[in-house]
Amino acid sequence: MSRKSLPSLIIDASVLVDYVHCDSSIIPLISTHVGRIHVATPVFHEVKEITEGDCGELGITLVEPDIEQVIRATEARGPLSMQDHLCVLLAKEQHWTCVTNDRPLRRECESQDVPLIWGIELICQLVEARGFSPENARDFILCIHHNNSRYIGKDVVRHALARLGIENREHWVRDGVYDEDRSPVRTANGPRVMATLRNTAMSVLRYLRVTNIQRTIHDLGRHPEKVAALLCSG
Repeated sequence: MSRKSLPSLIIDASVLVDYVHCDSSIIPLISTHVGRIHVATPVFHEVKEITEGDCGELGITLVEPDIEQVIRATEARGPLSMQDHLCVLLAKEQHWTCVTNDRPLRRECESQDVPLIWGIELICQLVEARGFSPENARDFILCIHHNNSRYIGKDVVRHALARLGIENREHWVRDGVYDEDRSPVRTANGPRVMATLRNTAMSVLRYLRVTNIQRTIHDLGRHPEKVAALLCSG
């Protein structure tokens, strides 16, 4: 599919933050393979992690609403912010798809017959368009879940990984062993790096035929001097 024929997307601040915190390099891939990404400037100003110059490099088109649109969004009633009302308004007027994980915003889009998609669904579509590997998608989706479990719960993750045909057993094992979902490591590539290290540790223990991984890891955490002896036993 040529870029000109790709659908147009407008994303809210929460999805943009999710992408930037995990790995912003996925944004131009989405723009190239899935849909052209637009962000309303009032929404962009809510996101402190990227600059206007970054947007050009990432393939994000900033949209400056006119004064009438701003007034309508400001005067709109309900639980949504002015920025969220702008997302709905621009999506409806421009026939764009709204990308959001925010439930009140999703309800408003549904009431206005605005097409909707979850942020994680874009990752699945990117894989289906052969712009991203399933393994990288799994790590990215788990990173978003780790950083934003309030909106991206385990059921959402399971559904996304099932769509990609990926087994997500390792994450739930890591969560049980390391209490991963409450880890303070939540920025940049930190969650993905830590997940890789934890997977490696569990793979080594399985190779050594350890039957109770959780108990063994907790024991090694209290007695690190045992690590060398355990490795030598294999």
